Amino acid sequence: MTSTSLLTVTVQRAPFAIIGVGNVLMRDDAFGPTMIRELEALPLFTQLADRVELVDAGTAGFDLMHQLLGRERVLLLDAVASRDGEPAGTLRVIEHDELLAMSHHNARGTPHEPSILAALHVADLAGALPHVTLLGVVPADVSMGTDTSAAVREAMPDVVAWAARWATE
Repeated sequence: MTSTSLLTVTVQRAPFAIIGVGNVLMRDDAFGPTMIRELEALPLFTQLADRVELVDAGTAGFDLMHQLLGRERVLLLDAVASRDGEPAGTLRVIEHDELLAMSHHNARGTPHEPSILAALHVADLAGALPHVTLLGVVPADVSMGTDTSAAVREAMPDVVAWAARWATE
């Protein structure tokens, strides 16, 4: 249950969520939603449905905060910028504390288009932020289109294995 001085909201949902974020019309930026479809096809995630909810959040931005409420743990799947020349298809794990540091110091966006980091920051300030891990892939191509690059497709089996381990911890 999440409450404020103005209202009380009860959210009944799976304690864990794997949330795919990205624009399905921008090739590798569709990594998150694409991975959610891949995971939905696996019997493991059907068996874990009462414990782990799979969510295609699209380009959620600040709306992501709604998906965080009432959770214990969240795994975000998203395309991430290359760091130090990492090649396309590189998987990066950004743990909770690093995400919080990013949200407190580098949140971008406007009041009309707040970022995912801003959603994490506000949920943290409200005392409603679950433990969040970001599993990202460095994209090769984020131009308009609906097909993913070979580099991102090659990383997908590793993402499936990582998500399965996370969901069964």
